[in-house]
Formats: sequence, C-alpha cells, structure tokens
Amino acid sequence: MIDPQARTRPYLKLLLLAAFLGAVTALITFAFVAIVHILTDLVWVDGATALGSPAPLFTLLVCTLGGLVMVQQETAPVVAIAVVSGALLSASLALMRSRRGDQAGPADPAGGAASAEASGGAS
Repeated sequence: MIDPQARTRPYLKLLLLAAFLGAVTALITFAFVAIVHILTDLVWVDGATALGSPAPLFTLLVCTLGGLVMVQQETAPVVAIAVVSGALLSASLALMRSRRGDQAGPADPAGGAASAEASGGAS
C-alpha cells in the first residue's frame, strides 16, 4: 500500500539526484572507453607502423620488454610468468596468422576481397 503521509517532494529530489549522478557516471565511463580505444590503436597499430615492423612482431617485442622491466623491478614471479605466457600467446597467434596467410588484419577490411580478385575472381 501507498503511505498516505509520504512526502513526494523529497522523493522526487532524491530521484532527480540519482538520475543526474547516473548520467554523469555514464558520460565519464563513455569518455574512458573512448580514450582506451584511441590509445589502443595508437600503441598497437600506429606504434608498429612507425617502427616499420609487422604487428605480431611488435606485440611480441613490447610484451617481452615489459616482462624484462618487471623482472628487473624484482616483482613477484607470477607477474613474470604472466608476461612470458602472454608473449608466447602472441607469438603463437602470429604463427597461426602467417600459416593462414592472414596478413591483411583488421586495419585493411578489403584485404581478403582484393586478394580474391587478384587471383582471378570468385569461384
């Protein structure tokens, strides 16, 4: 049942405050995700291009360098194991891509279609 003595004005103020805080939190979260997306492209795509190395090799080098820095800082061995396993995962993904012939990657969406046209069209 509805309480007949309940005051609606303070409730509405509290509801508006909650809506305002929710909107501010959503905007901050959206900005954070957008910044992470931009920085991810900047580091992993533009960084590899700037150094002139293939993306899988660049990823392997960055992960290995990060592992060496962590080991030099005398952090827990678990961190070093995690970095080494990440580097091994990166290397295995690069090997699988090279065996598949998947050199276009996500930066070149027309890579697969262009190679099909170059080989004589569709079957």
